[in-house]
Amino acid sequence: MENSRVFAVVQIVTGLTVVLGLILVTFELQQTRELTRSQLVQEQLTLGMTEYIARYGENVGEHIAAACTESDTLGAEGAVVLDAVFNFQMWWVAKLKLRIDQGLGGSALSWEEEALRRIRYIAGFPQGKAWLENYDSREPEIRMLVERRTTNLQPIPCTDLIALLGSGSV
Repeated sequence: MENSRVFAVVQIVTGLTVVLGLILVTFELQQTRELTRSQLVQEQLTLGMTEYIARYGENVGEHIAAACTESDTLGAEGAVVLDAVFNFQMWWVAKLKLRIDQGLGGSALSWEEEALRRIRYIAGFPQGKAWLENYDSREPEIRMLVERRTTNLQPIPCTDLIALLGSGSV
């Protein structure tokens, strides 16, 4: 009788251990799946940013300066470069927001502050405000932030930025 009790207790403990092990394996698989998904999305955003950088070409500085000071004569090549620069800014925001959403650093406030800084930079170009009005993010929170912030925005005029950087006082 005593042996059968011990045997029953051992079977119950063994069964509970197996169930607990299955729960832990399921939890680990879920965590691995989430981490892999996060890595894939981060890689996709990085590839998108790399694509925009490739569109810059060798004369990105000239195109940005022309977009600021000679916006009427920007031309198709300059417009493509400027679009890539603007898109790069917003992809950076999307990447930062994703990192924060996944608990990989930053705070909820920091992605909005970074987005606002980059939105102000874009709006400082003569073409920037129109570009922002047509900007369509896949991320609803970023899209809503752009829509909300572009109405009462204090842009950083690109001419002021060029003057500041050209003065050597930075």
